[in-house]
Amino acid sequence: MAFTPSESTDRFEDIEVSYNGKILIAGEQLQSTPYYNGMVKRYLPNGSVDLNFGTSGVASIDGGFSQGDIFHALKELPDHKILAVGKTDTAAGMFNYNYNLFMVRLNEDGTLDTTFGNNGKVVMNLGTNYDNGEKIFTDSAGRIVIFADKDAVSEAYQYTRGVVMRFLPNGILDTTFAQSGILEINPTYYSKLNDLVFLNDGSMLIGGSYGYDSNDTYNRDMFIYKVDENGNFVNSFGTNGVKILDMENSGDFLSKIDVLPDGKIQLISAALSFGPKSTYISRLNPDGSYDTTYKNSGKYVPNTNIPNHNKLWGGNVLILPDGNYLLCSSSQWTVVQNGNYDFVMVGLLQNGERNNAFNNTGSYAREISNAHEYLYSQHLAPDGGVYFIDQYRLYKFTNTYTLRLSEAVSNKNLTIYPNPAQNVIHLNTNERVLEIQIININGQTIRTVKDSKQLEVRDLPSGNYFLKISLEKEIVTLKFIKQ
Repeated sequence: MAFTPSESTDRFEDIEVSYNGKILIAGEQLQSTPYYNGMVKRYLPNGSVDLNFGTSGVASIDGGFSQGDIFHALKELPDHKILAVGKTDTAAGMFNYNYNLFMVRLNEDGTLDTTFGNNGKVVMNLGTNYDNGEKIFTDSAGRIVIFADKDAVSEAYQYTRGVVMRFLPNGILDTTFAQSGILEINPTYYSKLNDLVFLNDGSMLIGGSYGYDSNDTYNRDMFIYKVDENGNFVNSFGTNGVKILDMENSGDFLSKIDVLPDGKIQLISAALSFGPKSTYISRLNPDGSYDTTYKNSGKYVPNTNIPNHNKLWGGNVLILPDGNYLLCSSSQWTVVQNGNYDFVMVGLLQNGERNNAFNNTGSYAREISNAHEYLYSQHLAPDGGVYFIDQYRLYKFTNTYTLRLSEAVSNKNLTIYPNPAQNVIHLNTNERVLEIQIININGQTIRTVKDSKQLEVRDLPSGNYFLKISLEKEIVTLKFIKQ
């Protein structure tokens, strides 16, 4: 695996690969010590800064108070505009803090989209002195769902409560959702939200972790909520819409929700854990009960061992185009050299077993320097590589995963036509089709259709895509071209 760094004096938080292969990074840019602006920076695929974006490659946005701003997450929209969310400090003075949620929408060239919010910006106080946007999702109607934090303990910003907010495409809070646009996660506990999946009926699965003890941030269990399109709990799921999962550690952090073709829900925990294991896979039935037919009655500890390293420390999960997983993380050497942490990756099959085809051993570790390599975010590259960012740098690992036609499952009884396609793709098969997923070259599932042998593609940008087709007895992956 090759490695290509791209140095930066700016601070990085999140990464996404654009439709054209360019790399978008969210974070903060120093203005004058100690004040930062929220930042979106764009790189070309070769790692050089894209000087045609913003000002010399950077969109540096002040929340309006000139105190301190940061973007924690970004998302490219279907029209190639860019959303970024984080926080802005509204309090005057170096050591005074009053954070408000801060969201912007940029045009493709990095300028503010003045049709969004208030001249391109949304600043919102949620009633506490620490309000912070953490993640961005969009539904099929173009509405914006934000995971945000609210301060739970005065002057103890690590103890926050998660909230889910929904905005209309124009940046106005959608008051038809939950309680006037905001869904409060259980206020009894400290909570952190991490992943969301939209289901075909418009309902949502929302996953994260509870903290029970204000004196111990890591006394946590995972949870998953199911709410309908309007933000009401679906009482038929779990217990009154909530499933809590204790994975027998003192710190269980949910990383990823994956809805399988049969409707079962797979939860991957590949994050910080102070118990004996750092990675669990749980499989639930669609009603939130454990799938006792899956391995250890619905709970499984995969083999994530990495030679000469301890267990995974933080990290996230990439769902690959073939449905398998790539755990991306940092891990400390077992023989500690100044407490070094390396970037690491572990391949898992969809059933949770180790994917030894990945790097021939199932794992990969890379020391970049004699220091700490802490992973902040990652994203699949169009050529099958993976981009990593730490706080200051952009890296690329090549040849980590490439889906070639020779690797796709062949099935002489299944064909698609026309290919290339402009409007509609048809499947020619006598077998029942449970689900079809359209996957772009970045490994992102952009559309899912169930119980159908045709799907609309007329609104997709031109380019190469994959179809992941779930039949009753196998999964077939085929490539198609959208003209």
